[in-house]
Amino acid sequence: MFAVDLVLRCFSFVFLSIAVGCCWAKIDPRTVGTPVDETFAYKTKRQPKSMADRDYDVLAALNRIDTMKSKAAGAGHSGASEVFTVSSVNGDDITNVDVLNTIKLLFFFSGKQYDKSVAKMMLPSVLQSLEDDKLRQQCADMFGVAIPAKDIDDRVADMARDNGMSVTELNRKFDEFGISMNVFRESIKSRIIFQIVARSYADDRKISKEELEEARNDELALLSSRRYRIAEIFREDAKSANEILQLLKNGFNFQILSENFSQKVYSGQGNGFRWAKAGTVEPEVLNILQRMSPGECSPVIKTKAGYKIVLLLDKAEPGKAGSSEASYKVLKCRFQYRSNFFTQQDAEKTNERLTKLLEIDTAEKFREFCNANSLECEKAVLYQPNGYDMELVNRARASGKAAALQALDDEECLNVILLVDESVPNAKLPSDERLREIASEKRMEKSFVRNFRRLKSSAHIDVKKKNVERIFR
Repeated sequence: MFAVDLVLRCFSFVFLSIAVGCCWAKIDPRTVGTPVDETFAYKTKRQPKSMADRDYDVLAALNRIDTMKSKAAGAGHSGASEVFTVSSVNGDDITNVDVLNTIKLLFFFSGKQYDKSVAKMMLPSVLQSLEDDKLRQQCADMFGVAIPAKDIDDRVADMARDNGMSVTELNRKFDEFGISMNVFRESIKSRIIFQIVARSYADDRKISKEELEEARNDELALLSSRRYRIAEIFREDAKSANEILQLLKNGFNFQILSENFSQKVYSGQGNGFRWAKAGTVEPEVLNILQRMSPGECSPVIKTKAGYKIVLLLDKAEPGKAGSSEASYKVLKCRFQYRSNFFTQQDAEKTNERLTKLLEIDTAEKFREFCNANSLECEKAVLYQPNGYDMELVNRARASGKAAALQALDDEECLNVILLVDESVPNAKLPSDERLREIASEKRMEKSFVRNFRRLKSSAHIDVKKKNVERIFR
């Protein structure tokens, strides 16, 4: 199936990407995942700066929303007292409500409070993104494929259930942020079009032996080369590309920006991550990738086709698996840092204890410290760790010492690990079943891209400029 494993729960990919928003250019440390500040920011009552400021879990932003003191400007779904059309695509209208809700979703899923000045900067790209969404849906209609409401219901229910809440509670969270569930459902609908269309298309045509062999040869060539696991944001103009880079520097989630702003037909496909090698990426991009480390994001790169921002998620040497595919032996504990502090002196003692913990560089010292401070220490093996654990591993590997991140499920604790050993296996050729999926994806992409371009070249897009100017009045 076409990226079924990547799109099983729509929008979950947004929050599982590793080290998103960590840019090669200088960025606000809150987006990079710096080690916990030794002062903890107790005086400001803020959480420690860490990669946990980002969204690894599907609804991490939702679960934190109750702590926000002020709601987004204009709460009540759209912030608009009047609904009017700002653009139409082949007669299919896009309203000011659609635009405002999409902008709020970008803030919401990046864990950011609404900022009108930033929202204004997003407006041109958001409008173009919504126009492309309409075209994708119309392209799906060309294939004769409908997106059942039940499929969208299931995605919403999965998201709520996976995070310990009902759909009603999810709706309440959206209400608090001034987001329309209907607009969110339309966004989900656009994002799963590739999955639905591809499933239908792939079921109608079997993969030939020639296609399977071509996919196998392509994978062998990839695995025998130095390769990079990347996600991209592509823009046709430098101005909007630099505006998006600024959003990344301000802490917006890379994947949510990619899904909404990347001007590629397949931006709705899966989570947008792919393995690439020299020869499959532009020379300008490869030159930058070779100097990056996993978790870093490039500056705006000018290519022959346009402008790209590239996030490097992982890399692998010829014949070897990548870091995200490896296994790691670690010692781990949870360190409580927020509760039971009654005085500044208590806070200072806790701060001192954590500082000592993060200086430990041997397993023996780690165990001794945990025993002396009543911390439960356990051995663990991380097999192909998720983004959160991978960030911990990378930090511990780079420092040679213990590393800490804010706990996802408990804002009063830090997860702390010490890397003991790592095992990077040889790269494996995918199974025939997966090779068929890859061949199907390739076929589907070509077909969908061709039809999408044909539709876009003949599309009638009517932008009502005066109404666009009214959106933020």
